[in-house]
Amino acid sequence: MSRLITRQNLHDFVSGGCLILGKGMLLSPGAADLAKIQGIQVIRNPESSAVEVLQQRIQMLLVDEFNITSPEQIESIQQEVIRHLFK
Repeated sequence: MSRLITRQNLHDFVSGGCLILGKGMLLSPGAADLAKIQGIQVIRNPESSAVEVLQQRIQMLLVDEFNITSPEQIESIQQEVIRHLFK
């Protein structure tokens, strides 16, 4: 399933000034322009398989050890960790 990121929902996917486009995520031209204007760093397909494994492990840790089950909170934490790792 693809996820389209537009001007309207861009900031839902931005964490710490960074947007990580993983597998199945599409960035509309308008959202790309807005990201550029606002100085948002866009990372496209950063070693997809490694990122997917990392995201799964982060999710398991958050659920099992910290009882965090909110998909939005999990995704936000995953993006923040990956942003720091790919600086």
